[in-house]
Amino acid sequence: MILLFPDIDTFRLVLTGGFVPSDVLLAAATVAFGADGRISVESAAKLTKKATADLTRLGVLGTKRHLGPAAEVSCWPQILPVTRDAAPPQLSSQAPVLFELDSKDLPVLVGEMLRLGNDRQGVRWLTSDGDAADRRALLRVVGPPYYTLLRAIDPAAGGTATSVHAYVEHAPRVWVQIGYSHPFADQIKLADGQVLLVRPPRAWTYLPDGPFRDVYEVLNLKLPAAPIDWTEAPVRDKLAVPLRLVAGNAADAAELWVLRGDAVGQLDALARDADDRIVQRLKFAVAAGAGGETVVVLRVTASKLAAPVIPLTGAVGFRPYYKLQNLYIPAGSRLHPTLRRDAVRKLLADDADRLVWLYPKPDGTFAPESIPEDAFRPLEDWVDYVIETNHAPLAEWVDATRFDFEHYVCTDALSPKPPKGPDEEKGKGKRRGGKGDADDVPLTPATPGTKAPDASAASAPTSKVVAPTAQAKVPPSEWQVRRQALEDEFLAVEGPLDDPARLALWPQLAAANTGFGDLPEAALCWVNAMWEVDAPPREWVDGWVRSEFPNVDLPLPPALFEQHLKQADPSPVEMRRFAALLVWVAGQSPPPVWLRARLSAVQVHLEANEGKLPLRVVWLAAARVAALAGADTLGLARVRDRLLRRLLDDGGPKPERDLPTFLRYAGSKDTTRIRLVRDKVLGLHAQVRTWVDKSLRESTGTGGSVDRGATLAYVDLFFAFGLAKLGESELAKGLLTTAGQTLKGFTPETDLGVAAEYLYAALAYRIEEALAGRSHSGLLSPALVDELEQIRAKGQGQLNNPNALAYYSINRMREQFHILEPQEQLDPYGDWTGQGDEIKKALVALPRIKDPAVLARTIRELYRSAGDKAKAAPDARFVVLWDTLLLAARVGEAFTVELLGLVPEAMAASGTATGSDLTTKQGQLLERALFLAAHYDRRDLVRQLASQFADLVRAKPVEQRYEIVNVVAAQSLRSLRKLGLRDEVDKLFHALRDAILGGQTAAQLRDRYKHKTDTTTGLTGKNSWAKALQSLLNLAGAWLTFGAVEQAGPILDDARVELLGPAGDGVLPKIASPTESMALAKEYTATAQAYIAALGHGPAEDGLGRIAELFRYMDPKRVTNTYTTSKFYSRYHLNLVEETILAVVSDDFALGPAGRRWLDEDEFLVRRRVHRDMKARLKQSGL
Repeated sequence: MILLFPDIDTFRLVLTGGFVPSDVLLAAATVAFGADGRISVESAAKLTKKATADLTRLGVLGTKRHLGPAAEVSCWPQILPVTRDAAPPQLSSQAPVLFELDSKDLPVLVGEMLRLGNDRQGVRWLTSDGDAADRRALLRVVGPPYYTLLRAIDPAAGGTATSVHAYVEHAPRVWVQIGYSHPFADQIKLADGQVLLVRPPRAWTYLPDGPFRDVYEVLNLKLPAAPIDWTEAPVRDKLAVPLRLVAGNAADAAELWVLRGDAVGQLDALARDADDRIVQRLKFAVAAGAGGETVVVLRVTASKLAAPVIPLTGAVGFRPYYKLQNLYIPAGSRLHPTLRRDAVRKLLADDADRLVWLYPKPDGTFAPESIPEDAFRPLEDWVDYVIETNHAPLAEWVDATRFDFEHYVCTDALSPKPPKGPDEEKGKGKRRGGKGDADDVPLTPATPGTKAPDASAASAPTSKVVAPTAQAKVPPSEWQVRRQALEDEFLAVEGPLDDPARLALWPQLAAANTGFGDLPEAALCWVNAMWEVDAPPREWVDGWVRSEFPNVDLPLPPALFEQHLKQADPSPVEMRRFAALLVWVAGQSPPPVWLRARLSAVQVHLEANEGKLPLRVVWLAAARVAALAGADTLGLARVRDRLLRRLLDDGGPKPERDLPTFLRYAGSKDTTRIRLVRDKVLGLHAQVRTWVDKSLRESTGTGGSVDRGATLAYVDLFFAFGLAKLGESELAKGLLTTAGQTLKGFTPETDLGVAAEYLYAALAYRIEEALAGRSHSGLLSPALVDELEQIRAKGQGQLNNPNALAYYSINRMREQFHILEPQEQLDPYGDWTGQGDEIKKALVALPRIKDPAVLARTIRELYRSAGDKAKAAPDARFVVLWDTLLLAARVGEAFTVELLGLVPEAMAASGTATGSDLTTKQGQLLERALFLAAHYDRRDLVRQLASQFADLVRAKPVEQRYEIVNVVAAQSLRSLRKLGLRDEVDKLFHALRDAILGGQTAAQLRDRYKHKTDTTTGLTGKNSWAKALQSLLNLAGAWLTFGAVEQAGPILDDARVELLGPAGDGVLPKIASPTESMALAKEYTATAQAYIAALGHGPAEDGLGRIAELFRYMDPKRVTNTYTTSKFYSRYHLNLVEETILAVVSDDFALGPAGRRWLDEDEFLVRRRVHRDMKARLKQSGL
């Protein structure tokens, strides 16, 4: 039966009104359209009598013939046409778009978007009815450039041979052409395994669902050697996107130079005429280029200093490519198109043991050239040789040390295969001596340590070292396949890193990496295999050494060990090889006699260079040395202290140094997460800066006058720090330069000029640390510390002295902002509050003490003085511990544990005191003590402190409970978790939750405060709710840290309503006066900070969207500033900006849950082994 609808509106009413059964609506049909607007429909399904009667009442009649030529549709909703949207399409930078196009046009679109900086692309190929010649491509792009979208929106834009259609997803797997809408697109539910493309007016195309191939996989495909029979075996065309060198930053400093022509003469002149300090910072390698040409490569050694300017005529200067330490590009150039860093590394510098540079050609192309890392020698070696001999035999020396050197042309964009070279090298070293640590009388009795025997230096060993047998020959491709299978098996295991199933895979992974030639990865796998075994099998140690020295004939000469021992400035690769040699030789039974005689020199060499080694390698080598030295418990304890200090300063293991590559990228293997964070930060900067500027303009009526230019410059510097942490060096440097122009433009010698100049230098130091890949920790540079002391000295003794005001504003920023001072806790009022109080005056001066022994002695004296009841306040000892506990880590473990033992007593003495400031300090002291006690594996203290925390919270009024929880919550839980204290984490978490909720739900807590006054504090219920909400957000951050997204969601939604609701409509009160505005601004800012901080612990996709939304809709008048420092900067605005930066550069965002989990578990395993070995050593020594 054919149904005749009078018009399209009647048909739409039938679809939406339930007049026809769903099985009929979803069945196939034929349809025809009349010129008068009528529609005839014939369904393949049969209508019921009731449905027919209902349709008749609506004016739908039956007919025997269609109105015209009939077309088939898959269901009735397809009959409705798609309509053009009234407004132009608005897509976010994270919105996926699906392009449908002829496969011949695919390279045009892919190459265009790569040139425009978008590589988030996936490709599928489809054919029509098996016709291989009729191939269509689907290209899925996240955030495509508008220029590319224009091809699909405007067919007249051209550029492709055929038409291009772009779609956006309206429902799962339902894609509608961009710029159009279908009334039922959001309600369509497809069958499993299908994708629907909807185009105007009624074109519905069903496709099989399937995975998209990353564009880089397509780019790596090789062109076929011969024409392909399309009917027999269709293959994908290779996308020809050539890499080129184009103009970059002209201010780039060269760190590597390649000398051709008279290379030897130029190097000779440089070594003869250059300053000794420059010569000491350079290394060189000599190689043979094409046609036997002698090539000299000159390189700056790793240092915190800026690269020196080298006067070389005709040399080509190169700089590192982002943070790839083994890939250099010409200074002042950049690669085009811009590719992901991991893609560039895979294409050009996949072998970490070879240094690669891209030698430029006149036409913009380049030739990758490489040389082994171990070919480099200190330039001082060249100097010594030229001085001690004449020039005649120089050519022979060059020839004798020639390394295999091949010239590569970038045709298929593949990295050059490293030729095999010798592993032995020559070098000179300098011995270093040390001085024992000063000691003092402890505050409580301490067990004296034993002193390490002083082994005298001996001559080079003369016996032979027996090496393991060579590995069986297996093709590298087979090793690669085997390695991939093992990595997949490792990641598939359910359980922690020390799960027995995973531990059994480490030796196999190490062997596979050795066979494949990935020696750094093999070394990490071998040490991971040995880490959980007290006495590793001999074949494992043999395997590690074999992976480090695959080409050295057996037996190994003892001179090889001596050669590595004498290297003055070894590279990380050279140090790793030395550690492998040491562990292997020390494991001989019995160890060679000459090794015992060289232990003193070995210890000095390890200590001087252990920062270049992974954490596990340092400890394995140090444990072998301690075992050979006999009862050298003190020496091993010092290594333990340095390792723990590294973990403290670096915030845990460094992924690039301590984790194998496959674990490092397990949390973000497709790099989508990292690119998402990077792209969002670029957009956030403009959005945040606009909001701050508008807020400063509109809120000036509530109080002090803020210098908008200075505040906005600090916003730029904070974002420069974030971009530097994310690897966007060029953008970070650009913001650094822009901010410098503003902050250096204030009148010198004024308070604003002095403060701006210093704060710019201090923040620039932190940004440069991030650009260099150094950890965000420790004090400012000695030069900056000295400069600040000079500002303080100039400001003493005068009222309204500009230096005094500048000094206060600088210290206030140091106290407030983690980016500037990541570890030190400062008191900006110290110079004033310490007047007349000798203890407080001494506490203010403590951070300026640099000698650890003097620092320890001073703290002990202060604590004893604070115990004199006749001269000190009742809580004086508590205040001393609060001020000094973080400083104790500078002295070492023994002294820190000594102070930790005093915390419970001091907390008990201060527990009955009241006051918001004291309550906050009690929470801070507990947080610091819990972290340090766990850091040094003092579980008894952790349990005692956690129990004391619960008692303290229960004894406090409700408002003060929130103060403590806001200080202790998130960081304490994260610290205890990554230290492996799972039981303590559980107990502390429940104590925090009970302290906040008191047995209620979050909704009940909100209702409790919404319409009443808190009789305990006298504050309105609305202000009490603000405090409670901040505590709930800390709880939400803890939930997100542990993956409990569902529990955190409602709290985040409540905070969002409070922060973004119109003033007066939410729970927070409306602004009424400057005084009330100040109180509101404080609570509003604190709530917004807690909201952003909580988001920083969760999934990046949701967190970034919420943060962007906050700055898009947050009322700029809600954040004001009337602090003393308002003349210099707006503190509240910068608090919000810094919280945003710390959230987006955190491991939670960058690595994701999986990557963060590996880091936390890895740190736990490192700590567990170190503490276990140390306890066993102390027990053996009777200490």
